[in-house]
Amino acid sequence: MSLKFMTVIAVAFCALVIGCGTESGPITSKSTNYEVGDDSTGATTSNAAAPEATVTAALSDATSVVNGQVPPRRPEPMKQTPAAGSNSSDIVQPTPEQLLTVIRQLRQQQPKGVNNEEVIADFVNIQSKLIPAIDMLLALKPADDTVTEVAAAKIEALTAVSQLGAKDAMEQVFAFIEELEQHPSEKVSAFGRQQSFVTLLNAFSTDQVTDAQQVIDAYKKLAGEQPKEGGLLAFGRDVASRLMEKGLNNEAAELLRYTAGLVQPTQDARLNAAADAILEQAKFAELDLGTKLSAVAEGKEGAIEEFTKMLGELTAGEKVGLTTLQTIMQIASMLEPEHGDAATKVYDVLEASSAKSSDEEFAAIIKETIDKYRLRSAIVGKPFILEGNLLDGTPFDWNQYQGKVVLVDFWATWCGPCLREMPNIRANFETYRDQGFEVVGVNLDEDVQELKDFSSLQPLPWPSVLSADPTAVGWEHPMAVRNGVAAIPFLVLVDREGIAIALNTRGPALGEKLAELFPDAASESEKPAATKPADDKPAEAEPASESAAANPAEGTASDPAPPE
Repeated sequence: MSLKFMTVIAVAFCALVIGCGTESGPITSKSTNYEVGDDSTGATTSNAAAPEATVTAALSDATSVVNGQVPPRRPEPMKQTPAAGSNSSDIVQPTPEQLLTVIRQLRQQQPKGVNNEEVIADFVNIQSKLIPAIDMLLALKPADDTVTEVAAAKIEALTAVSQLGAKDAMEQVFAFIEELEQHPSEKVSAFGRQQSFVTLLNAFSTDQVTDAQQVIDAYKKLAGEQPKEGGLLAFGRDVASRLMEKGLNNEAAELLRYTAGLVQPTQDARLNAAADAILEQAKFAELDLGTKLSAVAEGKEGAIEEFTKMLGELTAGEKVGLTTLQTIMQIASMLEPEHGDAATKVYDVLEASSAKSSDEEFAAIIKETIDKYRLRSAIVGKPFILEGNLLDGTPFDWNQYQGKVVLVDFWATWCGPCLREMPNIRANFETYRDQGFEVVGVNLDEDVQELKDFSSLQPLPWPSVLSADPTAVGWEHPMAVRNGVAAIPFLVLVDREGIAIALNTRGPALGEKLAELFPDAASESEKPAATKPADDKPAEAEPASESAAANPAEGTASDPAPPE
């Protein structure tokens, strides 16, 4: 079992069931995307350089503030000593518009450096200018929209330098948010309450705060103030995901049920369905579905039986929810490439549960999915037949491959995983071809011109079989339909007698299988190294966007923002 596959299983399941919170990686020149602002940020053509020059004069002690060497304070308005003969009207004071322009430019500025340390140092330097500029602007009491914009920027900046080790930066964040909560404007005050919770939640995720009950209580207080709509449900999922990351599954389940209860009962059918999905996800958390699935992926003894038992609990009762059925179907698909026995059991549960769905359309989709699985699972051990036309329109002759070991690769030019697997297939092809190994592609492009264009740029050393029926292309290719192909790349390894002996031998698995079939072909040092692990997720027949739209459990953000 590859570590990468286990990671893919864990991440994919977490995103599928409830959404996973993520943390920002180290700041480097490649991971930032700042650009110098243009006139659209508010600068005028006549004095574009003036704001920065004016504001910079007031920021000389900013680095010490950011590094926590002096207590945070809000800078006084700039004071300049007038030159002899001048009067007070000659003193240049930055306007709110100028300060906002500089703040936006600083936020977009890309840190520079020849190594990671220099980039981080330059990033901190930028923040040391940004934070005092924000304080100067806030002292001028700008409009509410400007306050919330720059306040968010200050919180972001202080949080970033805190993660880089700046002293007392988080204390400054909490003190600043407390000021926002006490702001006379209700809009700014509400923003402050939201930021207070988001900051607390992120601190909990990074172990700066360890009291889960504090997070739960703060969430309930804030959630009670929010509109009873879909955004609140998404917010609750985000918070529950942070609890699940800490192994607090029961607490996450309780929070999800509380969130659903905030919007139900409701006459809004879509909102009611989303709340029902939340309740189903609470059951996932309570039964610790993710841990049990990981145990299956790791091949632990008894894991399949334990997982199947858990699925039985999920699907008990007269009705089974749409989210539960969708989740089971996607789990079966994830397990199928490397855990066929487990996938079969999951498909069996899915088949038995589909009759309990109140959604006839989705029940039909489940039936089609299972029917295709039955076709795929029946391929191994039987003669494999391949028919169609070549790119030039001539019929493909499968008989000429008698006595050869053949890898049949279902693929398309638009399929990223297919293209990433190609170098691995080619390396094995070049190693074992003289020993009797061949490759044949089955192309699922809907437009033959796509394949022609691809072949003119990157010709393959093996043929691709197209549908002989121009009205049955893509996923309707007769070979894809006959073999139940629902995701690509889909690989079938056929032995010298024309019998299918293995499915989806990708990455290292292909080389290992061919080494068994051709033991005398090459020394171990000459065997091709797989260029792509075998557990790259195939491209599915259903577009990802449709799957995500159908499954309200998917989707998250690293910094969940409460609905406004």
